Amino acid sequence: MLIAEVDPDRAAAQAGDHQQRFQLVDPGRADGFGGDALEDRARYPLAIASEIRARCGPDFVISIRFSQFKEVDYGARVFATPDELGRFVALAEAAGISMLNVSSRRFTKPEWPDQEPTLNIAGWAKRLGRLPVMTIGSVGLSSDIFADLFDKQDLSLQIAADLAELARRRPAGEFDIAGIGRMLIANPDLVSKVAAGEVDRLELFRKAVHLKHLMGSMEPGLVEESRKVEGV
Repeated sequence: MLIAEVDPDRAAAQAGDHQQRFQLVDPGRADGFGGDALEDRARYPLAIASEIRARCGPDFVISIRFSQFKEVDYGARVFATPDELGRFVALAEAAGISMLNVSSRRFTKPEWPDQEPTLNIAGWAKRLGRLPVMTIGSVGLSSDIFADLFDKQDLSLQIAADLAELARRRPAGEFDIAGIGRMLIANPDLVSKVAAGEVDRLELFRKAVHLKHLMGSMEPGLVEESRKVEGV
């Protein structure tokens, strides 16, 4: 594998937001890498992670990113219950994963509010396992990435409120690290400005400005708008 030959310090396996590595979560396959059983659906990405671990050694850091939704179906659920998520976390630990990178449309979205009114999917993963967890989901912005890129929703900054919410959740043991995407694209010096108390100097992410080179070349049909489920 190229990753072992280059010998970096860490590797991140992308298995979220309907990426190829996690399409096994769709139960339609019958080749041992899909089906009704979670263990079969999880076999493909965890086999990749296990091989990375075997080739790169015990000290190599491996994170795996997964999401509960799909970009073509906001109502999709990879894990129907906390029990299913807990079983996946245990399988990830056994495969040699070092960290879970857990993606949500908004990091404040509760996953199973009938059981825990405020706990998000990352918090559940942290509770159900022993691995460090990264929480991700529109930190600092009022709208999730797909609504921003494809639904033409207006964005607003809410970095101060989101940082306060993260500061509340981390001591409660809901995550170890927070991941930030679009706000870092707009503000490569975000960490320095926040540390200096200069939140008011942060720039709002604007896809027409910061992703102009990508949006202009995006192929029609990249996201199947007709399959999206709103209000989830």
